[in-house]
Amino acid sequence: MVSVLAKSSRDAAEDGLVESNGVALPDAVVEEVMDYGLLDSKIATMAALHRIPGARAEIALISIGRGYFQNCIAHRGKWTSGVHILQWTLNRLTDAPAIAANDLLGPVTLTLERTHELAIWDILFFRLIFVADVAQQAKEEGDPLGDLVDLLDAAVVQTQPGSPESLTKWLRKRAEKIRGAFPPARYDELRRELRRADDDEAA
Repeated sequence: MVSVLAKSSRDAAEDGLVESNGVALPDAVVEEVMDYGLLDSKIATMAALHRIPGARAEIALISIGRGYFQNCIAHRGKWTSGVHILQWTLNRLTDAPAIAANDLLGPVTLTLERTHELAIWDILFFRLIFVADVAQQAKEEGDPLGDLVDLLDAAVVQTQPGSPESLTKWLRKRAEKIRGAFPPARYDELRRELRRADDDEAA
């Protein structure tokens, strides 16, 4: 995705990203990312990002979430360390990301319409990458969620590259299988178990 970093300070001011004196305007996504690791729990930052609408917040959430999950696994954590982000991701797996005009800043060589399509496609696949991360670990632990481990590779082979419409249709056809591997009731059960574990640890 094209980046705001490619903008000059004058362009950024004209786009409403900074004040005329060069001071950056308040940015909820940046503030949450900067606070990551400073709050009582890292999941608090990710929960806050989940509540912020827009593609930038979602990209930040999945980026931080992947690092968080991989770090947990490296320290002998279980696949359930990514359960909240997984649930949030599955809930909007086929939803078109909300991409604002100022999310597409920088040099754009394609038409705005095509750039917008590619940005949507990128984020849809980014969601699948996170699902694949968690599913791979779940498979290694013998959990039914591991049935989704091939979802990403299948999407690459069976959908049209760069086409969010093709990918979305493909995912919707498989929605029942995807949810069957991780139904909402399973998430509610795991959430209660994790909460009890946290309460026991705090006691």
